[in-house]
Amino acid sequence: FVLTCPCRCDEKLELQWSLEGHQLGVVSVDISHNGAIAASSSLDAHIRLWDLESGKQIKSMDAGPVDAWSVAFSPDSKYIATGSHHGKVNIFGVESGKKEHSLDTRGKFILSIAYVRNHKSSSGRLHGALSVFTITHLDLCFSKKRCPRPSYRSYPSYI
Repeated sequence: FVLTCPCRCDEKLELQWSLEGHQLGVVSVDISHNGAIAASSSLDAHIRLWDLESGKQIKSMDAGPVDAWSVAFSPDSKYIATGSHHGKVNIFGVESGKKEHSLDTRGKFILSIAYVRNHKSSSGRLHGALSVFTITHLDLCFSKKRCPRPSYRSYPSYI
């Protein structure tokens, strides 16, 4: 599922790897910002990390007991955010492979998730709302007991 494309648009896409390992369908893929690692989420409730140079699996993270519907690397590629059908944005450490934080969108079925470089994460939910989290002090939050809580804003579907 990894395609590479030369810089010129008149050239053909080339299949570089067909990465296998998930037990059920892959529903989301993201590439680290340096292009070295792919993250895939699946209905088998696992997130898999792949080395794009060798095509080998680096790590498998259990996102259970619920599915990881979507996956996105943080801007520094140290974390992976996933969206679940329970309305949680779960944040996993790439190095540790462990769930390090969970953000509640107060909804259900996160179908899409994205990071932007200004420390915001957004998720789209089934009932037509967009949730935007401002995530600051991520390293501090994961390494200390007391830290500021991420702020949260939800936008209704009619905006």
